[in-house]
Amino acid sequence: MIVFIPTQDEATQDNMAVAGHIALPANRLHGPNAIRANAIHALTAAPIAPFFAISHGNPDSLLGHDEEPAVTTGDRELFGERNSFAFACHTAKGIGPSVAEQGGIWFGFAGPINCLPADPDTIHHFISIVDFIEDRFPGCTTTADASAFINDLKQLTDQAFAIIDESGEQSFEVLHALRDIAMRLRIWLPFADNPVKHIEAFGDPVL
Repeated sequence: MIVFIPTQDEATQDNMAVAGHIALPANRLHGPNAIRANAIHALTAAPIAPFFAISHGNPDSLLGHDEEPAVTTGDRELFGERNSFAFACHTAKGIGPSVAEQGGIWFGFAGPINCLPADPDTIHHFISIVDFIEDRFPGCTTTADASAFINDLKQLTDQAFAIIDESGEQSFEVLHALRDIAMRLRIWLPFADNPVKHIEAFGDPVL
């Protein structure tokens, strides 16, 4: 698995604190190494390896540590034979369908999402969510797989939400992050006209 996690600001540094443990060292593009040249090299060298990015994003690109596009819709041929998960804003709108047209699988988000909060009292919940994603998304190849993934992810985030909410001590930001992980997720399967999403998913943003 190729893991891409830049750390150029507070939000991405939180992401690293939560998810920096995943993947073997040789396949980690972390911090200043999370830039376009390294991403393209890794994707080309491992043409079917799953790709897991946790970064800033927009409909047409994932941003690297240098704030420049690291992966774009123009790179879709590099994703045609792999499962990719982008924990980043907006990529379900542009990169997702572009990769699906190429025969790839793209897990992305509709609209904005929070970073992975690194609050010491709740970080273990988000580490468990990242571990679940890392373990499960590479094996999703069918609509049934994708639906089961989203349902199980929703159950995991709901459990964490209930525990944290009951404590009454955590910020809205942490609860908001948990709510959006499953509700804004979209899974684009090969050659699909529409992504798989949770039955109760939030509507896709107009803007």
